[in-house]
Amino acid sequence: MELLPTCLNLALTLLPPSLMSVKSTPSKRVAATAEATYPLTHFSHFVEGRIGDIPESIHKPIATTLYDVIHPRERGAELAEVIHGLRGRSLNTRPFVVNKSPNGPGAEAEICLLATFGGRKLSELDLAMQHFSIPAGSAMMQCGDVVPLQIEPNWPTPNQFIICKPILLDWGKKPRMRKARMHGVKWYQLTPEAQTRLANLIDDRKESLSSMSLCDQIRMRNSYLVSLFASLHIQNDH
Repeated sequence: MELLPTCLNLALTLLPPSLMSVKSTPSKRVAATAEATYPLTHFSHFVEGRIGDIPESIHKPIATTLYDVIHPRERGAELAEVIHGLRGRSLNTRPFVVNKSPNGPGAEAEICLLATFGGRKLSELDLAMQHFSIPAGSAMMQCGDVVPLQIEPNWPTPNQFIICKPILLDWGKKPRMRKARMHGVKWYQLTPEAQTRLANLIDDRKESLSSMSLCDQIRMRNSYLVSLFASLHIQNDH
């Protein structure tokens, strides 16, 4: 009865080390992490600072913020019309950066949208977009005196801005994260320093808008609406 174990032990000692190691190494499927196996829509990928894509309008954070801040007697009906007009519309897909991570499937999360504004400079935007937008991209970008929020690895889109007004992530629009697949980096994301700056800019822009005089708030609203309606008129002409 002891012959079988003895033969088995002898056979194992004669096996090459390479074959022995296979027995002790878990399969690739078992060893794969959640990041490698879950789809890009899985909530675990929505980590603060990472870049994703979603069908959303840059007017959502701006119009809703102006509507909330300006006194009801002075805000006018146009902002409400803009907000209402965004509902149910087919929107272009654009990048976003995660500002607040979800803690589970479908849980609340915050994002900041990215925009190129058709290649326009910051000084060419309306007062509201100027107030909330900050350049973003690679460390080599030149934006006058403004240091852009750095995205790693090098962001492929020039003239990029982050709108420093978070909105709630709409899971119904099927957002997904964007993989970099280059330079050994798996995800496009803000550097830690850029994340800290973004958080400070969000607070600063919110506080400065709230502390403006009503006259300046209305001036910003009018500048935004004129620019918006002008862009819609140009689109309709073409």
